[in-house]
Amino acid sequence: MRSVAVEAGAALAPVASRPGGLLTACRRLLARRPEDGPLLWLAATALAASDQPSALGGAVDRLRSDPTGERASVALPDGAVVVTGPGAALGVGHGERGVQVVDGEPAAVVAADIVVCRACLWGPEEWLAPEGTAAFVDAAVSAGAEVWVLAGLGTVPPRRMWDLATDGLDPGSHGLELLDQRVGNSVGRVDDAPRIATLPDLDALNRRLAVTNGERQCARITRHSH
Repeated sequence: MRSVAVEAGAALAPVASRPGGLLTACRRLLARRPEDGPLLWLAATALAASDQPSALGGAVDRLRSDPTGERASVALPDGAVVVTGPGAALGVGHGERGVQVVDGEPAAVVAADIVVCRACLWGPEEWLAPEGTAAFVDAAVSAGAEVWVLAGLGTVPPRRMWDLATDGLDPGSHGLELLDQRVGNSVGRVDDAPRIATLPDLDALNRRLAVTNGERQCARITRHSH
């Protein structure tokens, strides 16, 4: 989904200098993809700025250089056997440390130490993931493997934004699954707490949204063990 947000940034660039046009275009995009955290963050960041073209370009650059996968890769223990779930992309930080990364099926989890999954949107109690993720999580629970959930730039909104994005959402119609965060016991997290700014009138129902607007919003990695 991050690539979708980057592509959307390019599509929005021609109207970025016209606030009314940018708002309308963002509404249309989010009406089609309300669950896309990076896209939601991109739109909110641009609309909240006084210089919207520059903010839009800067947001696209940050999405392109999101360090989530690389940080997760560096954090993997030496010699670990890792299975990645749908859409979960690791960097190359594990290098020559004997880490085996398998982009496989849930059946491969039986031999894994860690299962890495990807969040499209991370909420207060639940999270949206690509379809098929639940099977990997269930397999990890059965096998006693850790589950790491990668939630990168734009995917960890404030509660109000989460509520607006998921209100009435049918995850299955968007190729997603809604999962409970209370799987296992949380044993680690990498997260920079963002500052919150208020952004009026973004969604199709003209309700208020909040936008993460920190100097850095880094990856979140939530690990579960059994």
